[in-house]
Amino acid sequence: MKTIEEYIESLFLGVPINQKTIQLKEDLLASSEDRYDDLKAQGKSENEAIGAVISEFGNIDELLEEMNLKQGYEEEMALNWMKLRLKKQQPF
Repeated sequence: MKTIEEYIESLFLGVPINQKTIQLKEDLLASSEDRYDDLKAQGKSENEAIGAVISEFGNIDELLEEMNLKQGYEEEMALNWMKLRLKKQQPF
């Protein structure tokens, strides 16, 4: 399960933290745990169950769009890019 938790965390890197994203992350983790348990009950190995759960995830952009969070995500990514450029003092 730790692998699935880490995967979900990696999906949210760079995504603004707010109530909606926290709830989305918690919902994804809960449904992933349920799916993992179902697969294990069907006789799948731990690795097979983890692989299946991870492969069933959609694209993070699709999830954010469904939750009306994509605009905030894109704005945050643009802001991070600008901050990085300013740190390096490179022209846009």
